[in-house]
Amino acid sequence: MINLPSNSHPASYRDPSGYIYKHESLYYRFVGNKYKLHYEHASKKDLFRKAIAKNLLLNFKETDEIHNTDKEAHYKTLFPDQIVFENYPWEWCFDQYRDAAITTLSLCKLSLQNGMILKDASPLNIRLMDGKMKWIDHLSFEIYKDGDTWIAYRQFCEMFLNPLLIASYCGLEVHRLLKAYPEGLTAQSTAQLLPFHCRFKLHVQLHVFVQANIQSKTKTKSIPNKKLSVQKLMHIIESLFTCINSLRLPMTQKKWSNYYQETILSEAYLKSKKGQLINILSELDYTNVLDAGCNDGTITLLCNNKANIIAADSDPDCINQFYNLIKKNNIRNVYPFVLDLTFPSENMGWNNNEYPAFFQRKKFDLIIALALIHHLCIRKNIPLDKVAGLFASNGKQLIIEFVPKNDPKSQELLLNRENIFENYNEENFINSFSKFYKIMKEYKINNSDRKIYYMNAKEYH
Repeated sequence: MINLPSNSHPASYRDPSGYIYKHESLYYRFVGNKYKLHYEHASKKDLFRKAIAKNLLLNFKETDEIHNTDKEAHYKTLFPDQIVFENYPWEWCFDQYRDAAITTLSLCKLSLQNGMILKDASPLNIRLMDGKMKWIDHLSFEIYKDGDTWIAYRQFCEMFLNPLLIASYCGLEVHRLLKAYPEGLTAQSTAQLLPFHCRFKLHVQLHVFVQANIQSKTKTKSIPNKKLSVQKLMHIIESLFTCINSLRLPMTQKKWSNYYQETILSEAYLKSKKGQLINILSELDYTNVLDAGCNDGTITLLCNNKANIIAADSDPDCINQFYNLIKKNNIRNVYPFVLDLTFPSENMGWNNNEYPAFFQRKKFDLIIALALIHHLCIRKNIPLDKVAGLFASNGKQLIIEFVPKNDPKSQELLLNRENIFENYNEENFINSFSKFYKIMKEYKINNSDRKIYYMNAKEYH
């Protein structure tokens, strides 16, 4: 039994084979003697290198360093590539989640081809890293014994396949499903939610409706596991591949997902806005950026391509569109996630300590908030000083666009509701933000009454 040290990661206690820990601000993986045979087999088959080469597995190297006192249980110390920004399934768009499922299946297939198999199939073992959805748990591979089933098959279906099916066929947002059902959706629940015509889809019938029937029988009697050949296991994995590859995000086209293409905002406005941003950004020093309300990423991509940029938006369609753009163009420094600033990801897991809240994971050199303030203050009724306080506590510098109440987009938000926003004006905006920031520059955007402000936080910790 491994004794977990005080510096072990709060979410790294379930696997008796090893754990993640932090040493001098860097993360390492402790590999215990219990995992020795599996690790040696994977190394002999070159499984780790093959998976890393296919961008399926987080890269790592072995190190001779031993930082913990439990030397009797120690087998190896691994130093993995450091995660730029911790991200979790409840912040992923549909295609990020689908790619995470494909990563899991690809790893399982590669493992079987090398005499091993994945012992678990949780999306919490995956992170967006360098533009790819990568598996991060290097101890998830175990030696495969002839005739064994895939022990993680049910977990894969409940955590990956079933949420994706519900999102694709029922229009529910996949990131919300994972918040509501952190351990996944059962086959029985999925069978009840899916439309009737899904029964006639071969792979859905096999992995949902047949499994729902089997699982209902296990409540009254035990059903022995059948021995499966590697060939049959491969057929199951290929069937899951086919099913997941066929799923697509329903075409909803929300009104904000084509924000910069609508005629209400002219080309002259966008040209002026981009020009101002390029000039401001060229004079700043930053390595970590939060683009809050990134929309389709038009502005995000103006940032320095050497900086790590977290691009967040509450519209999953926008994030899905942007994610596919960075995949297509092999952009490795941008991390798009679904995030509502008024309901950001909270602390989750055992004792609210395993998966930290969004704003506890990183502080930013720069926060960009363009075409956002009117949504927060008018649509969400957040006071100006609270918006300023949130940004100032999480970023040293701020670039923000003030959208006045007479702006067409603000007027859209005021349709069919009482105008109770007397305090929402430029004067109060300046006064509120001046409590937290020193306003350095302001820029008028052509063909609109909007302005861009560049500010430095007065106090930042």
